[in-house]
Amino acid sequence: MPAEVAVHRLTSAQVLQMVETGVLDEDARIELLDGVLYAMSPQGPSHASITVALRVALNASFGTGFHVRDHSPIDAGPHSMPEPNLAVVRGTPRDYLTRHPAGPDIALVVEVSVTTQAYDRAKVGIYARAGVPEVWQLDVPARTLRVHTEPDTEAGEYGSIRVLRDDANARAGLAGSEIPIRSVLP
Repeated sequence: MPAEVAVHRLTSAQVLQMVETGVLDEDARIELLDGVLYAMSPQGPSHASITVALRVALNASFGTGFHVRDHSPIDAGPHSMPEPNLAVVRGTPRDYLTRHPAGPDIALVVEVSVTTQAYDRAKVGIYARAGVPEVWQLDVPARTLRVHTEPDTEAGEYGSIRVLRDDANARAGLAGSEIPIRSVLP
């Protein structure tokens, strides 16, 4: 953008107010990242199937005291309200009737990348700044899972990144259940 063009960054509160007043449809496929509204691409059958398989595995791994939200907003600061494919959240869904879960409420965020690898990688920094303790980015074509841990909220990055191939298991849940990566891939 040319320097003389003003850009107005939106806040999460403004976007929620736009939804409440009907300016934005509550079901609109958008997400707020660093003050900018982005249209989310539609999911293909492979993406949807993988997300459901992961949700089932994560529900079993985390159990009581957690629930798995899919394609629902999280509070990632005043200018970001991403909608990860999956988020494992502490408590019950009713605990979030008046607010979206934020960093301390979230145990794990998962992004499934079939064609959105660069976009999903950019969201990882937002999750780090929000203090999300662990982020998985499943790169379907590469058949790898990037596991991000040790968030640095100031730098907006993770101190530890492990890349697991499809023949590995991802550890999830308080008991350290193992999810075979191959079991969720096509």
